[in-house]
Amino acid sequence: MDRQIFYVSEVLLDTDLLNMSKNPMVGLGYALQDILGTGTGVSGFPCTATTVPSLAVMVGAGRIYSLQNIDGTAYGSLPADVTDQLIKQGIQQGSVTLATPAPAAAGQSINYLIEASYQDVDTTLVVPPFYNASNPSVPFSGENGNGAPLPTQRKGTVVLQAKAGAAAATGSQVTPAPDAGFVGLYSVTVANGQATVTAANIAQLQSAPFFNPPGSPLVSHLGANFVSTSTALADTGLVVNLPVGTFAIEMFLNLNGTTSGTQGINLNALNGTAVFAGNESLGTAVGSIAGTPNNTLFPGLESLSAISVAPTVDVLVIKFSVVVSAAGTLKLQASQHSASANAVNILQGSYMIATKV
Repeated sequence: MDRQIFYVSEVLLDTDLLNMSKNPMVGLGYALQDILGTGTGVSGFPCTATTVPSLAVMVGAGRIYSLQNIDGTAYGSLPADVTDQLIKQGIQQGSVTLATPAPAAAGQSINYLIEASYQDVDTTLVVPPFYNASNPSVPFSGENGNGAPLPTQRKGTVVLQAKAGAAAATGSQVTPAPDAGFVGLYSVTVANGQATVTAANIAQLQSAPFFNPPGSPLVSHLGANFVSTSTALADTGLVVNLPVGTFAIEMFLNLNGTTSGTQGINLNALNGTAVFAGNESLGTAVGSIAGTPNNTLFPGLESLSAISVAPTVDVLVIKFSVVVSAAGTLKLQASQHSASANAVNILQGSYMIATKV
């Protein structure tokens, strides 16, 4: 990283001071490029319905990381540099509200693309004092005494906007592609006659470049015993919210039966639907079941529906990987198996871990 050198009694130039700000940006920008690559990435930017129900959405605080020219325009008296590029960070503090009105025609719906872009903005206008060579004790107000305000900051900012697609018969509407320089984050679907946008209308795009750093685990612990005497699947309390990405899943389960018999567990519940089907790797289940070592391969996540357990505590470790194409909630469910009167007991201390890979 470059640094400026100054000397005692030296008269500083404006370029010296400008380079004091520019040099750290250049060093940090190339460091980010080495770590993140040259693609655009985003962090934060939660998209929710407005606090007061309306035909609009709120996009919260976030950051965008984007490959940009070092300076697209002159930076003070330093010339523009549109030859060299690096990663810049744009910051949004606070929330932005974006209107998403309903289409006018009956039977139609429209998809809005919530998109983001990086932008340099020269801002914080003031009328600075300038040196007056003819009367040094009385500085000019503005450059050459013109009294005009000048920007005093170049900020890395975020542009957020809702891009409307074409209204079409409900179910056939299409989310528009991002504009040049933008990346798509969310799709918001609004139907004719709809008065408010709800969470169900907002979907994160599979292509949205959100960061979820590899190695950052999502963990769920069972704080109390789960007991079921029903053959209907029920949530056990082990649950993780998964964003789009590829995850390694590990579950450690303490299983106990009221009598020797069979239990069922279901791993195929992301938002209650089988969206993982055909999209998961071969999983393994290993442990001690009914006092006997168990090492089972299962080709899908639909269920391990006939697990034999004993009144003593058994252990089952389940591992698999999954590609999540739409953000959702992965739950471990369990039930009494239809062929047995044995109650399901998944004991306190069981856990599920999801790690992005």
